[in-house]
Amino acid sequence: MKNLKTIIVMLSLVTLTACNDILDKEPLDTFTNGNFWTSESNVRGYAFAFYNDFLGYGNGNTLGDFYFKTLSDDQVGNGFSNFTPVQVPASDTYWRDRWIMVRRANALLENVHRVPMSEAAIA
Repeated sequence: MKNLKTIIVMLSLVTLTACNDILDKEPLDTFTNGNFWTSESNVRGYAFAFYNDFLGYGNGNTLGDFYFKTLSDDQVGNGFSNFTPVQVPASDTYWRDRWIMVRRANALLENVHRVPMSEAAIA
């Protein structure tokens, strides 16, 4: 009887300690940073989402954040005469959404080299 109890205890310990690999899996139904950066089509889809945030080029009278197609600082004024610092509340969604875009762009730049694709496709 003592041997049976010992065997049951030993089997219980082996059974309960052996399941760590089974429990340590990433979600199978969603993308994670570990399983997303695997193909060129995933990277293209991720990069295409940035086009939704780009308003285009404007000319001062139409929509668009950029007046020149060079995307340089030529459209910035040469002084701080109209600069007035503003306190932005933490609940302001305009700035929160802009930081989300910066975080997404950084994730793309950090992980694009993990994907097996040509340098031309990365560029």
